[in-house]
Amino acid sequence: LQAAAQRSGDREVESRVESAVNEIDRAIRDLRNYIFGLRPGLLADRQLRQALDDLIADFAEKSGVTTVPDIDDGLAAELAPRSADLVQLTREALSNVSRHAQAATCRVSLFREDGRGVLQIEDDGQGFDTAATQTGQGMRNLRERVTTMGGELVVESVTGEGTTIKIALPL
Repeated sequence: LQAAAQRSGDREVESRVESAVNEIDRAIRDLRNYIFGLRPGLLADRQLRQALDDLIADFAEKSGVTTVPDIDDGLAAELAPRSADLVQLTREALSNVSRHAQAATCRVSLFREDGRGVLQIEDDGQGFDTAATQTGQGMRNLRERVTTMGGELVVESVTGEGTTIKIALPL
């Protein structure tokens, strides 16, 4: 585009094309940042189990919420091809706990149930009305990612007693 603009010999055309090129460059930078955000750095050279342990430890330290991992190592190895998605799902769920739950404790579990792999995040926070309209993106992001993975998302919450997010994935 820049070469074409220079060949035109028209200053106005050059200016408009240069503006378009700058806009395209900005869009490329934004897309790269978005893509790198979807591919968690935690997985750079680690297995799923280690990435989840590190994410949980980091969450506990930053949020002050006592968080316990309960990870089936065999299942974590089996789900390795979907590690990026599982880490991102866990990150989103823990972010919701941090921002909304006012929890003291949280458990992140990865286990087998009914022939499926289950990622479950439970907290003892304030809970919420699951029938109420959600205004944020957190639950929508979780639901979309789980659907894309061919899984099922179940959210159970009791006001004053906490929330459980259960993500069941086909194996």
